[in-house]
Amino acid sequence: MLIQCISCKSFSFKRVTPADARKGKGNCANRAPFVRHAALEERDCEQFKEEGADVVRPRVDWLKSNEEKRK
Repeated sequence: MLIQCISCKSFSFKRVTPADARKGKGNCANRAPFVRHAALEERDCEQFKEEGADVVRPRVDWLKSNEEKRK
């Protein structure tokens, strides 16, 4: 199943450095703390648990706002 980490309950931008988070990378609670995943990259994950839109939408908005600041 192809997913985007940003839509998963196990994904967080808060468990990585602010610089990594601004680049769109976060950590999965099911992985070692040093492992980073690109939030919007499609990947195959058997541990995916869909997060609610009330959490995903703010994540996407925050990521887009940081993307605009980098330009």
